[in-house]
Amino acid sequence: MGPKQWDLAKVTLTRQTSHSPIMPPPTPPNAYVEFKAELEQILQHKWLVSEKENRDVGFERALNDWAQNHRAAWRKERNIKVTRRK
Repeated sequence: MGPKQWDLAKVTLTRQTSHSPIMPPPTPPNAYVEFKAELEQILQHKWLVSEKENRDVGFERALNDWAQNHRAAWRKERNIKVTRRK
């Protein structure tokens, strides 16, 4: 890669990764913390569905139901809360 190509790549990369001075770059979440938060929501959902049906619905069913029907909204709300805390 010649000097001109390097400068062009550097400018392109800078444009793609630069952030507004008002908005700091997003901090990547701790994967384990996110996993534990989702697990807590799934277990709560399992309990609620099991109570509603008067039987244990099982983890797999609760996981699939929560992921299909509630995860997107929960994730969106959680991202907003995490962003406000920082």
